[in-house]
Amino acid sequence: MKRFTDTEKWRNPWFRKLSLKYKLFWIFLCDNCDNAGIWEEDLETVSYFLKEDFKKEETLSEINNGKERIKILGNGKWFIADFIPFQYPNLGNKSNLHRNVSLLLKKYGVEGSRKVKVRLKEGSKNLTSKGKGKGISKGKEEDYKGKQIPSKFGTYKTFKEANNPDFKQYLQKVYPEVNIKLEFVAMETWLATNSNKRYKNYGKFCRGWIDRTNKRIYQSFGFTREVEPEITYEQPPVAMTEEERKRVQEELANKVKEISERRKL
Repeated sequence: MKRFTDTEKWRNPWFRKLSLKYKLFWIFLCDNCDNAGIWEEDLETVSYFLKEDFKKEETLSEINNGKERIKILGNGKWFIADFIPFQYPNLGNKSNLHRNVSLLLKKYGVEGSRKVKVRLKEGSKNLTSKGKGKGISKGKEEDYKGKQIPSKFGTYKTFKEANNPDFKQYLQKVYPEVNIKLEFVAMETWLATNSNKRYKNYGKFCRGWIDRTNKRIYQSFGFTREVEPEITYEQPPVAMTEEERKRVQEELANKVKEISERRKL
């Protein structure tokens, strides 16, 4: 899993004055907390990896010197107070990752966490979009800058017309979890190997393809198709790890390569 790291900490007087032992602890904590900055206290594991002995009271005293950097939640978990503003300065409800983070905050009762509404079932009345369109794709596109699908992205008579930078950039903003460039390569290969397929609107074809890919990624976060918009989980949904994401992309790239090689035969 990849996340931002604060390179300015080395210039922070508080961090500079920490002993090497607690510098390593702080870095370990920031790397090993979940996507919401919450960590289940396990000082035994920290001691094993860092080869140092850590006591709860002493550790909290050192880290919280001058400022409350770690808050102890009601369930005993540790919460990094500045983690959310640093990692997600514009935490919202349009990205799967952001929804996952908001659900984790809500689950653990972190003050200020928002209610999260999710769009899942195609055609469901529970969709959060204010528009009249059905389905996840329609709802997301209506959320994009609060507008309907821009007219210039409405209709493409050929795939070549649809395969343009502006349209792909638009789709990337609507579907931030999808690798749009890779999906367009897959679409182009699929159309080439299925030359009998013809579409009146290739813009609609591309959006449908990307939307189906997005649903598969969406479901990987633990959501089902039958949940209500405002929900709680006994177990929080788990985001796709970087290794899983790479594996999915590699599998798709291999399929594209295999299809391309068959065309050459």
